[in-house]
Amino acid sequence: LEDAIDDCNVECTFDCNEDAVHAWDEAVAFYTGSEEGSDGSGDGALLYSLADKRCANFKTCGPEGDSVSGTSNINIKIFSEFAAGQMNLNLGNCDAARVNKDRISELMGVPLVQGVLRYAHKIDSLADNSEKSKAEGAVFAAAILPRLHACSPGAAATVYENMKVGATSTSLSAVKSAFEKNLVCMGIAGDDVGGVYDIDAG
Repeated sequence: LEDAIDDCNVECTFDCNEDAVHAWDEAVAFYTGSEEGSDGSGDGALLYSLADKRCANFKTCGPEGDSVSGTSNINIKIFSEFAAGQMNLNLGNCDAARVNKDRISELMGVPLVQGVLRYAHKIDSLADNSEKSKAEGAVFAAAILPRLHACSPGAAATVYENMKVGATSTSLSAVKSAFEKNLVCMGIAGDDVGGVYDIDAG
């Protein structure tokens, strides 16, 4: 995405920002992967697939972000920004394309926050405090901690201490609070994250 912005020519009106648009399209491909299919219903292994998996855990799927099945509302929002950014690049609206890029980056953090919360819940509730769950929680935390640290080093330290490999204990409430206090700074809405959802309990 940054490469696309760097290649954008503000004096271009159409068809002369091919390099920028190509770089933008590559970013879409890297986000989605090759196994999702033309309609996004496949079984991929990249961020698009992760967002779809986490939305089922947090009841944030669908156009309204209130379902446990279907396309993640985050993916719907991200692809809207991808489309708008492509148009802005084609028209030479480089500053507007940067706004699209920044928003995409913010939205990409949502499944990572959801991942941390999901595994903090599993470990804290003792529903699954296996080494696998602890490792997955640590990986999700490592992926989002730099962004949280940029907003609050103290909050990042709290999440790190609770989710790190070898943590002696994990408190979901502490991890949740650390994120909640910094969502605005991270450009994330609470409704986009949702809450850990028990499908069986409804």
